[in-house]
Amino acid sequence: MKLYDNWRQILKEAWSLRFIALSGIFSFLGEYVLPHFVENISPFYFTSLSGLFLFLAFASRLVSQKDI
Repeated sequence: MKLYDNWRQILKEAWSLRFIALSGIFSFLGEYVLPHFVENISPFYFTSLSGLFLFLAFASRLVSQKDI
């Protein structure tokens, strides 16, 4: 495995990485943080958002990003 020469630019600008990070954040909030602080909100919403961002990450890997 070899890193791209412009890996720092990819890390800053790639939409797929942004969506993966958002998916991880919402997954963490829905499974660990929310049940301890709020009892009225279902974790389903955060899990759904996590799944949506994961789907968007997959789709964004198939789209050409010309700036990178």
